[in-house]
Amino acid sequence: MFDRSTMPPIRPDLIPATSWGSSLANLLTPASWDAVRQPAFAEQRGACQICGRKPSAMECHEIWAYSLPPHPDGPEESYWGVQRLIGLAALCRADHALFHAGFANFRVRGADAGERLRLINRWTPAEYYQFERQQRQLWKARSTRYWALDVSLIANSKASLVLKSGWQLGDEGILLGQTKPGYPAALTMLLGASFRIDGRLMLAIDPRPAMDGLLPEAGDSYFIASMGNGFSSPSPRQQDTVLLSQNVSGA
Repeated sequence: MFDRSTMPPIRPDLIPATSWGSSLANLLTPASWDAVRQPAFAEQRGACQICGRKPSAMECHEIWAYSLPPHPDGPEESYWGVQRLIGLAALCRADHALFHAGFANFRVRGADAGERLRLINRWTPAEYYQFERQQRQLWKARSTRYWALDVSLIANSKASLVLKSGWQLGDEGILLGQTKPGYPAALTMLLGASFRIDGRLMLAIDPRPAMDGLLPEAGDSYFIASMGNGFSSPSPRQQDTVLLSQNVSGA
C-alpha cells in the first residue's frame, strides 16, 4: 500500500499496562466520546485513513505521545509520566487492531494484525520482529509508572468532556476507576481541559508544570505526518495517499 521511499511506516505503540482502562473511550460517557470523535469521522467522510475503505461502522483511535521522567529511581512524583493526545484517527476495525496488538492478541487476532502491519509497511519478517521486540521493551519500561493524560488538543472543541459514572475523584486530582473484573483499578489524571464528574465541573489543570523535567518521546507522529491528526484538513499529498489506498483496495 505504501511506498517505502516516500511514506513513513506506521509504528503503533503498545498501551502501558498502567494506562489500561484510562483511554478517552473508557473515561467519557458514550455521548461525550461520540462528540469528541465525530470531527475525525467527518474529516474522512467515512473512509478509513489507512486502507481507504468505507466500512459500515468506523472506529476512532486515540494517538498518544509519551514523556517520561529522566530518573526512574527518583522521588515518588517521578513515577508519573504524561501521555499527550496528539490526534484522533478514523479507522476500520481491521486497521484499528493494528494499534492495539495486546488487545488483538487477547482476541486471538494478534498474528493477523501483525501480518497486516508488516504488509502495509512493506517490512520483511526480520524487520517486523525487530519492531515488535523494541515495542515490547518500551512497553515494559512505560508500564512501571502511572500516566496523566494531557488532552489540551480537544480543550477548545465543541465537545463537553463528561466522565462515566464509576470514576471517582481522589486527592490531588487523581481519577480512580474500575476496569474489568480481576484487573487493578485504573489510575490517571486529566490535564489541559475542563471536565465534569458526578455533575461537578472541574476546571482545566495546566499541563506545563507536569511536563517540567520530563523527557519527550516520539508517539505516533509518523502516522500523523502521513495521514493527518483528525482535526485539520489533509494536505494534497495526504489526500493523494488516501485515494491511492482506495484504488489499491478496490483493485
